[in-house]
Amino acid sequence: MKMILVLATILTATVSFAQKTKAVTHTVTTQTTAATTYANSEQNELTVNAGFVSGAVNLGATFAQMQGSTGLGGYFQFQTEKTSAAINQVIALGALYKINFVETSKAVFYAAPGAGLAMVKVPSKTSTGTDDKTVLGPSLKIGALVKLSPTFSMGIERGIVANWFEESAPATLEVTTLAMTFLL
Repeated sequence: MKMILVLATILTATVSFAQKTKAVTHTVTTQTTAATTYANSEQNELTVNAGFVSGAVNLGATFAQMQGSTGLGGYFQFQTEKTSAAINQVIALGALYKINFVETSKAVFYAAPGAGLAMVKVPSKTSTGTDDKTVLGPSLKIGALVKLSPTFSMGIERGIVANWFEESAPATLEVTTLAMTFLL
């Protein structure tokens, strides 16, 4: 019986020493994913306008600091005088809030309501000369642009500058121009 006990003890000890501890390896896989940010990226736009109304030249520029599809900016518009067509000389400047309603990889459709001042040269009521009138009122620019490159677009723009308070000046200045937008 002693012999069986000794054999059982040796056998048990041999089995327990024979078990090896397994080396456990962990495989770590790292996957890189693009993080989506919801912060608005700022982009500056400069739009240059050129057009004609009854032979009078219209030149202008609009600057807007865009954050996503909206932005704040300002405008300047100059219209030459054409006395034979009763077109007044106008210099207009003001602030606007531009909204890109539709923006695709090929085109942009926008509106830009605002307000500003306009200096209008009108025929004098008392003499044969002209009077300069400063008018105040709302403005609106509506446009459609085709993207020709990532930083340049071209299209048309309709601009309206209204006169709210000066009775001797025209009620509105309305002009349709060629618009060229540069991303700065």
